[in-house]
Amino acid sequence: MEIGWFQDKKDGDKWYYLGPDGAMVTGNYDINGVTHEFASNGEWIREIASGSGNTSGSTSGSNGYRVDYTVTGYDNRGFTVTRTGHGKGSTEAEAKSAAQSLANDKAGDLASPSITYKDPVAYLHGGLIDFTGPAWVDGTQQDPELVLNASDTPNLLAAV
Repeated sequence: MEIGWFQDKKDGDKWYYLGPDGAMVTGNYDINGVTHEFASNGEWIREIASGSGNTSGSTSGSNGYRVDYTVTGYDNRGFTVTRTGHGKGSTEAEAKSAAQSLANDKAGDLASPSITYKDPVAYLHGGLIDFTGPAWVDGTQQDPELVLNASDTPNLLAAV
């Protein structure tokens, strides 16, 4: 049974999360210490709360590192399964450690798992979100983060 993030490229690159029963989750759902909100059809809406443990990879403020990983292996029926995720931390080492721990957890039930990691990405003083899917935002009321849609970003960059 498949669990984890699923991207529907046929439906506008929308993201869903398959729970332990293999069905899309709805409402508020905790994933690795982070609460996410999902629509009634299962579509991911937003991240609404973060945990503070190492497994969630939470960071404080806008400082932090992210390490993306991909786990590939075979399920009990012999089908190829690919799972992706990321680890976060306030240092590069913490992000790598969180990614390794989470990737090993996702590889646990797969035969012949293979894990690859991307180079760490630092968000010490902000940065561009240049990927599709859920993004971690650590803004606060005192220090908010700004998120623009793809058509507004070039307008802002041209103005500065």
